[in-house]
Amino acid sequence: GLTTTTEGWYKCCLPTNCSDPNTNIIFANIFRYAEIESFTVAGLPSDMTVYPQEYKLNCTKIGHHSYGISMSIGNTALASHTGCYDPSNPCPGTKLDSGINTIRYTVDITWDGMTVSSGSINQSTTGDQMYQCRVADRPDANAIRTRNVTIKVPASAPTSLTKLNKTTTTITVSWTALDSSDADGYVVNVTSDTDTVQTVQVKGSSNNAATLNGLREGTTYSITVRAYQQLLGPASSTISVQTLPVISSINWTLVSSITQLNNTQYRIDCLTTTDINPSTDVYWLVNGVMKSNSMYTPIDALTYNNTLLVYPDPLGVSVNVTCIAMIGGVNYSQSVVLHAPSRSPNNVRGFILNATNIKVNWTTSSETNGYVIEYTTGGVIRNVVSTSEEEIVLTDLSPMNTTYTISVYSYIDLPSVNSTVTVLRFDVPSPVTSLSVSNVSTTGIRVKWTIPSSDNYVTYYTISYTPSCPQLSSVNERVSVGPHQSTTRYSYTLIGLYSGMNYTITVRAGNVLGGSKLSMGTVQTEAIIPSGWPSSIQVFQVNSTANRFTWNEVNCSERNGLITGYTVIISNSSITYNLTSTERYIILNDLVFGTEYNISVAAINSVGRGPFSDPIVVEIDKFIGDTTPGTITNTLSTLSVELTPSDITAGSSSTEPSSQVPIIGAVVGVVTALLIILILSILTVGLIAKKRSSKSDKHEMLPLANQPNQDAKDTKHKESLINDYEAESKIDKETPATVEPVYDAVTEEEVTPPVYEPTYTDIDTVKVSSPTVYNTPKFDPKISPTLPVSVDELGTHVATCHSNGFDEQYESLYTGIDKRCIIGYNEENTAFNRFKNITVYDDNRIILAPNRKLDMCQREYINASYIDGYSSSNKFIASQ
Repeated sequence: GLTTTTEGWYKCCLPTNCSDPNTNIIFANIFRYAEIESFTVAGLPSDMTVYPQEYKLNCTKIGHHSYGISMSIGNTALASHTGCYDPSNPCPGTKLDSGINTIRYTVDITWDGMTVSSGSINQSTTGDQMYQCRVADRPDANAIRTRNVTIKVPASAPTSLTKLNKTTTTITVSWTALDSSDADGYVVNVTSDTDTVQTVQVKGSSNNAATLNGLREGTTYSITVRAYQQLLGPASSTISVQTLPVISSINWTLVSSITQLNNTQYRIDCLTTTDINPSTDVYWLVNGVMKSNSMYTPIDALTYNNTLLVYPDPLGVSVNVTCIAMIGGVNYSQSVVLHAPSRSPNNVRGFILNATNIKVNWTTSSETNGYVIEYTTGGVIRNVVSTSEEEIVLTDLSPMNTTYTISVYSYIDLPSVNSTVTVLRFDVPSPVTSLSVSNVSTTGIRVKWTIPSSDNYVTYYTISYTPSCPQLSSVNERVSVGPHQSTTRYSYTLIGLYSGMNYTITVRAGNVLGGSKLSMGTVQTEAIIPSGWPSSIQVFQVNSTANRFTWNEVNCSERNGLITGYTVIISNSSITYNLTSTERYIILNDLVFGTEYNISVAAINSVGRGPFSDPIVVEIDKFIGDTTPGTITNTLSTLSVELTPSDITAGSSSTEPSSQVPIIGAVVGVVTALLIILILSILTVGLIAKKRSSKSDKHEMLPLANQPNQDAKDTKHKESLINDYEAESKIDKETPATVEPVYDAVTEEEVTPPVYEPTYTDIDTVKVSSPTVYNTPKFDPKISPTLPVSVDELGTHVATCHSNGFDEQYESLYTGIDKRCIIGYNEENTAFNRFKNITVYDDNRIILAPNRKLDMCQREYINASYIDGYSSSNKFIASQ
C-alpha cells in the first residue's frame, strides 16, 4: 500500500503517455484512511449595514469510516468530534455520499467586530480571521489531515470622525480613510437613546464622507464609522451631533417700563431654522388665541428671528405665548409664560408724615419681584416703583388739601390687580385691645394683645410692669416693630421678674406723634418658697409667765408669694409654733425665769416655708410690772411690706416649766414677789384713779417707745411721724424701749390669774398637727386681750365681761402706730381724714383708680383700709 509520503494526487494518461495531446488524462487523489475533501466559508454578508455579521464554516470528510474531526480559530476549538464510526456511530454531520463515506460538518459563526462566537464559545480577535479543520483516522493516529481558511477583516478603525454640516433633518460627517489594502469600504452607524436609527454603507476605500438623512429636528445622535473587507472591522470613537431644531428658542423682553401697567409692552422672540418659510410656516398662540401680527428677520444662514408684541390684558392674569413652526407637514412648537402674581398686595395702609410726604406700607401673600405704586391727586396719576421693600415714602407731594388715592400693584413678569387705600389723616395709634397676661414661670409673664385696628401707623409698643412691692420701681420695655405686623395678635414675654409677685401690666402703642391710651392687666408670677426671713425680732415680757414675741415682715421682694403664716422655733426647749395667721407676734407662756432661749422665725407661703432668721438669745427676767425687752444678740434689718391677717394656730409646744430651778432661785423669787406685791398695793389707788379719769382719752403709742401725752398738738405729732419715721425705727438699737403694762396692780388678796397657753385651732392646723389639750381655767376678764376665746368659753366670757371686763380690756388696747403711715399724713391727703388722729397704714390702704372724665374722681387717696376675714384676705373694708 501507499506510504504517507506517497499519498496525494496522481495523473493517469490513457491510452498513450501524457505528452500525447490525444490521450485521456485523469487526476485522482490517492490516500489511505480518512481525508479532508474541502474546507470553505459560506454565507459571508454582502450588505455591510447588517450588524452583527453571521456566516458558516464547512469542512467535508471522505474515505475511511472511522475518524475524529474538529474546527478551531487559533487555539480555541469551535467544534470537536471523536470516535466517529459512520456505519453504526456517526458524528453529527451531513452525509453527502455513503459509498465513499462523504460527510460535511458545519459551524455557525457570529462576528460583532471584536469577538468570534459559536454557541457558548467566544474568542476575541482583530484583523484577518484564520480557521483550521483537522481530521484523524483514529485518536492519536499518524494519519492526520488539516486544512486552513482565512477571512479578510480590517485590523484598525477609521480615525478623525467629525461633523461637517447639519440641518433639522440631516447630518454630514467625514473621517480619515484607511489604505486601500486594508478596506473595501465603510459603514456609518447612527443611534439615538441607544436605539439604532440608521446605518449607511459607503463603498470604495477612498470615500471618507457620508450624509445621514431623515433625522428628527433638535435630536442628539451618536455616530460611529467602521471599515470593511469581507467583514466589518472595529468601530471608531463616537461623536454626538444634534440636529437643528425647527424652533431653537423662544424668549421675552420687557420693552417699556413696568410702571405703564396695562400699556407695558413685551417682545417675544422665536428663533426658527431657515429650512422653513417664516412668512407662511410660523404662527402664534397667546393664551390660546391665534395672533398673526408676526415679524421676522434673518439672524444668520441657519436662523430666522420671529417677533411678536404682547400686552398684559387683563391685569393679574399670566400670559402663555406659543410659537408654532411647520416643516414637512409636522408642527413644532415652543412656549414661554409671562407670570403675574396670583393675588394683589394685602393690608395697604397710608400715613401722612407731613404736608408733602406720605408713607405707604403693605404685605404680600404671593411671589413677587417688586411693586408699582400708583397715586392720584387732583386728577393726575403718577407711578413710582419700589423693587423690594414692602413700604415706600412718597415725597414732594402737593400740600395736603385734598384726598390721596393710592394703589399698590405687585409684579413678577406682569403686574397684579391693585389694592387701594385712601389717605385722610395721621394720628397717634388707637389703644391695643384684648390684652391678656399670664404667668409662664416663676420669673416670667407673657403679654398678648390685638394690634390697633385703625390705619394709624404703629412703630413701637411700650410694655410697663409695676410690682406690688412699694420698694420696687416700675419698669418700661419698648418693643420696636415693623411698619406692619403679619398677624393681628402680638405676644411679648417679660423675664427676670420677682417670683410670686403681683404685677400691673400696661401696654401702649406708639408712633412718631406719641402713644395711645394705656391698656392694663394684672397677673402674679408663679410662687416659690420665701427667700428672705422676718426681721427686727423682739421679745417683751407681759407678766411673770407670758412674753410677747414680735417681728417685722419679710422684705416684699423676698416673699416670693403671699405670706400665709409663720413658724417660730425655740431651739433649746423643743418648742415649735406653726401659725396660720399673718399676725407678726405670739404670746409665749411659761418661759422659765433666768433661762436663755434661742428663738428664730420663718415665713410661710403657699409653696412652703422659707429660711429661718438668725436666732436671738433671750434671757427671761423676773416680772416687776414694767415690761423691758429681753436681751437680743442678733437683730435683722426691718423692711415694710404688706401682710394679710388671718387666724393663728399654734403647733405642738411644751408648756411645762422647768423643774430644775435651783432652790436658791426659788427663795429669791418668793422674796421678790412679796416686794412687788407690796409696792403694787401702795400704788393701786393712784393708778386706778388715773385710769378712770382718763378713760375716754385714748393715747397713741409709738412702736417700742413710751406713749406721748395726748395733750400734745395733733399737728406737731403728725409732722414728727412723717419727718422722724426712719429715726424712730432705730430707737430700739440705742435705748431700751418700754410699753404700758397690760394689767393694773393687784392687792395682796388678789392672785394673778393663770395665763394659759392659747388654744389656737383651725381647720388648717388640725390637718397638719395633732391637737394639744389644755386645762380650762376659770375665766378672768384680766386675761391678756391678745388671747383668743374658744367657742365653749364664749358665753361665760361675754357674761363676765359685761360686768367689769370690757371696760378694763378697752383700757388695755394698744393705741400706738405699728407701721408706716406717711401717705395718710401727707399735706395733700390730710383733708380727707375725718379724724385728725386716725389715718391709714401705707401697706394695706385702698388705692383708687383715677377717672379723668369725672371731676370728683381725680385722686387716688381715700381713708379706707382692707381688713382680713377669718379664712380669706381683704374680706372687709374699714373707712371713715
